[in-house]
Amino acid sequence: MSSRRTHTAVGAFAGGTYALVRAPKDQKPLNNLAEVVGGALGGVVGSRLPDVIEPAIHSHHRSTFHSLTTAGTITYGMVQKQVSPADAFRKLAGEAAQRAALLKANGQPSTKDDLLELLFHVAAGFVSGLPAGYVSHLACDMTTPRSIPFLTRGF
Repeated sequence: MSSRRTHTAVGAFAGGTYALVRAPKDQKPLNNLAEVVGGALGGVVGSRLPDVIEPAIHSHHRSTFHSLTTAGTITYGMVQKQVSPADAFRKLAGEAAQRAALLKANGQPSTKDDLLELLFHVAAGFVSGLPAGYVSHLACDMTTPRSIPFLTRGF
């Protein structure tokens, strides 16, 4: 039986790994690290979402949001990568980095923009890790004796 501790650990690993895979190859190492940390955090949150939506109050709690169909839909969306919220956060991070560089060139402090750049990379990792954590929860539940339904409870 998968416990919350198991879901958390597997979700953090899945989210961090997926965020690392999705990170652009030409980024600074610190930005990659920020995205991995954000991915791990997103993975933890994502790994808890199925039980928030369908609370584990009894062994038959698994229904639509604990189903193979939901896992497949989320995985399909992760693979397609047509629209990525992470790209929007990376764009904001790039704008913060440009402001910081301009301030530094003028001899002014850029701490706020440097911090914003890092936080936007954490956010980019978070939104990448969230669906990976959700799918990791379903994968863990699939290995239990009750498994998960195809579409909804009883089907």
